[in-house]
Parts: sequence; C-alpha cells; structure tokens
Amino acid sequence: LNSGAPPDMSAILAGYNSELFLTGASSTSWTHQVGLNTGGGTHFALAWVAARDLLGNYSSLEANRASSIRFIVDGEGPTLAVTSPPGDISSVTIISGTAEDKIALKEVRLEIRHIATGEYWNGDSFALAAGTPPFVIAEGVSGSSAAWTYTRLSPQVLVVDSSYTIAAQAIDSVGNESAISFSTFTFGIVPRVTIRALTGKLNVPA
Repeated sequence: LNSGAPPDMSAILAGYNSELFLTGASSTSWTHQVGLNTGGGTHFALAWVAARDLLGNYSSLEANRASSIRFIVDGEGPTLAVTSPPGDISSVTIISGTAEDKIALKEVRLEIRHIATGEYWNGDSFALAAGTPPFVIAEGVSGSSAAWTYTRLSPQVLVVDSSYTIAAQAIDSVGNESAISFSTFTFGIVPRVTIRALTGKLNVPA
C-alpha cells in the first residue's frame, strides 16, 4: 500500500460498479459477483480492481492494470440450417447442415420424428417418448463454424412412403441456443400405377 498521497484513481473509478468490504484482515482472498446487463449480443469487457485500506490508501495503479482481466460476455446464440436430406428421397445416407457462432460451438442436437406414428429416433430405433423427446448429437461440430453431419439413420429403420420431421438446434460453448430449424422429408415414395378399364374385343388365340 502507498504511504503517501493516493494515486489518481479516476481511470479506475470511472467504470466503478460496486464495492466489496472486508474488515479485520490484513491479507485475504475474496470473490465478488457482479450482474452484467448486456442487452443480448456478444461483448468484450475488461475488469480490474483497486484495494483501499482503513486509512484511505489505495493499491498501486500499475498493479491494478497488471491484474486486469479481459473477458467476453456472450449473450447471443448461434445460427443453424439443415441442408440435407431434400424433400423426397429413396435412401438416407446422411443428414447434414451448417452452424455458426461468434465465439465457439458446443454441439448440434437433432430430434427426428416419424409423423404417422409420433415415434422419435433415439439413436437405435424409433419409439414413443415417455416424456421429453430424445435427441441425437451431430458429428463434426467444433470451432465457431461447422458443416455438421449425422450418419446413423439408415434406410432399414425407415418406413416406405412415410414422412419424417427433423428439428435441429445448435448450442454454443456457454449454453446459448439457436432458433430451431425444421426440415421434412418423405422416404421411398412408392410409384402408383393406375389401370384403366379396357373396352372393345380382345383377340385371344385358340
């Protein structure tokens, strides 16, 4: 602590938010929680502290600057799109899409539902959900931008001439969620043949 006149603290106290009072200790560790109302979006912030003793002496300005912490307040969710499969398909080899976040992605969740039965894909089979519908995790999600895929939905588990919905959502590294992106496809449409009645005489060999 400085024994002389206190340093110019205007640079520090200009962004002053709150104080934490500690009494009866010459040395201590401390924690302090400060609420940040960012109004959404992603913000870069700087935090530093100044200590003051009972006589009004401040810790050195240089020490305060050296111990400052720069951090990111991320209040903005990622974006996501489902790009495959298209509307009508005869086989499923891959479900794919894209996701982006300003900081970092954590995962992409997929909820796949058979429209006719109301059953959900749980990673192994389609089944009715007892509570919250299950979701599966896409592959290839890392960094701030990803082209993700899901390859475990084989044609053998799909019902021919049936429609399915995909609800996809991206989660970033701090838990912000994207808007849910929906996609619908119909599997293995069966060709329909119409036979019209014949008129006239048929020549049938004897």
